[in-house]
Amino acid sequence: MKPSPSAHWLPAVALLALTTAPLAAEDTPPQSSTLLVRSNTVKSNPQRVGQQRVGIEKAAARPTDSLNPLRAILIQGQESLERCRRDIKDYTCTLIAQERIDGQLQSVKCCQAKVKHHDEPDAEGNGSISIYLKYKAPESIKGREVLWIDGQNDGKMLVRKGGSRLAFLTALIEPTSEMATQNSRYTIHDFGIQRLVERMIEFGSIELAGGECQTNVVEDVDVDGRSCRLFEVIHPERRDGLPFHCARVYIDKELQLPTRFEAYDWPNEDDDQPVLIERYAYCDLQLNVGLTPKDFDKNSSDYQFR
Repeated sequence: MKPSPSAHWLPAVALLALTTAPLAAEDTPPQSSTLLVRSNTVKSNPQRVGQQRVGIEKAAARPTDSLNPLRAILIQGQESLERCRRDIKDYTCTLIAQERIDGQLQSVKCCQAKVKHHDEPDAEGNGSISIYLKYKAPESIKGREVLWIDGQNDGKMLVRKGGSRLAFLTALIEPTSEMATQNSRYTIHDFGIQRLVERMIEFGSIELAGGECQTNVVEDVDVDGRSCRLFEVIHPERRDGLPFHCARVYIDKELQLPTRFEAYDWPNEDDDQPVLIERYAYCDLQLNVGLTPKDFDKNSSDYQFR
C-alpha cells in the first residue's frame, strides 16, 4: 500500500527504489521490527543494517504533555530548514533504507548519494537540485545508478539497471511512473535532507493542531557513534486516518540536521511488537564538499551510463 497524503511527511529521505524488477526472495530479510537504541542507562545487543552498525537501544523516555514537545519539533524543524537554506550547498552520504511495500518488508537497500542545491537555475537551465545515486546493496540491484537533474530530460531520471542481468541497460524514466515506484514508497522529488526537514515541519503543524498524540524528546541518543536528539510521536490508539503508530526522528546535535527516521505501525493481534513501516539513515554525511557539474555529468568516466 502506498502512503496516504497525510503520510507524505514521513521521510522524504527515501526513494531508495527505482527498482524495475521485484527483489529476489533471498534478498528479503527477516521481518523484525525491534528498535535498538543506545543510551547511558540501557544496554542491549547491537544490530547490523546492511554494512552499517546502527547503535540503538530502547530509549528511556517517558510520555510527556503533547504541546511543548510538538512545539520543540517545530522549532527544531525551522532551525534545521534555515541551516539547510543558508549553509548547505551540497553533500555526500551513504543512505541506508528499509521499507514495507504491500505488507512485505523489503530488502535493506544501501546507496551512495551526491546532492547539490542551486540557488537559481544555472546558465544551462538546470533547476534547484541535482541528485546522483549508486546502489551497493542488495545484490539484485547492486551497481544501479540514478541521475536526476531538475530541469533536464523533461523531468525524467536517467537510470542504469545494475544487478546481475542486463546490468548496463540505461533508460530515461518518469519519476512518478509505475516502473519507478513499484518498489519504493516515495519518488526522487522527495529525496534529500531539506525535503525531510520541510515534511517534519508540516507533520509537526498537523499534529499540534490535532492534539491526539503522546510525544517524547530524548536529549542524548547515540546513533552510529554520534550524539542525537530523538523526537518521538506516538498514537496510542489505532484510528482511521492516522499514518503510523510511532515515528522517530533523530537530529544530529552537531550538524543540527535529521539523520535518521523510523516509522512503525500498530502491533499485530498475536504480537506486542510494533511493525516496521520504514526506516532511513544518512550515514557518513559530508557537507559542502564542493560538488561540480562533473559529478552530475552522465558522461563522466566515474559512471557507467550507456
